[in-house]
Amino acid sequence: MDTYFKICQAKEEIKRLNIEIQRVITYMHIEDTYLRRREGAIAETEPALAFQISRYRQDRERFYAAHMHRFYALSKDAGFTGSVEVGVAAARLSGFGLEDRDGNDMSIDHEYAVVSRISDADSDDSDYEDGEDAVHEQVQAIMQVSEDTTRE
Repeated sequence: MDTYFKICQAKEEIKRLNIEIQRVITYMHIEDTYLRRREGAIAETEPALAFQISRYRQDRERFYAAHMHRFYALSKDAGFTGSVEVGVAAARLSGFGLEDRDGNDMSIDHEYAVVSRISDADSDDSDYEDGEDAVHEQVQAIMQVSEDTTRE
C-alpha cells in the first residue's frame, strides 16, 4: 500500500517539475532579454555601467547554457512529458506591461529563445576560456586607465 502512494506522489511531482522547468526557462529568457536591452540602452550614456551589465549577462549566459543543456538532455528521455519551450510571462498574460524606472517599455517580445543556445552548451570550453581572457584584458585596460587618471 505504501508503494502505491509513493507512485502517486511521484506522478504529482513530475507534473510540478514539468511546470517548474518551463518557468525556469522562461525566467532565463526574460532576464537575458532585459539585460541585453538595458545594456544597449545605456551603452552610450554610461559605458562603465553597460560594461558591468555585459559582464553580469555573460556570467548568466554560461549559467543558462549549462542548465539548458541539462534540460535538453532531460527532454530526450523517453518518459519526459514536459516542454523546454519558452513560456509566456504572467505579466504578459494579465495585460501588464513591464516598464523600467524611467517609464520605458521593457516588455519581452519572444524574439529569440533560450532553447537556441543549446548548441552553445555543446561547444568545448575553449570558447569559455577565450571569453574569460578577453574579459580579463578589458578589466586590465580599465584598471590601467583608472590608475592613470588618479595620478593626475
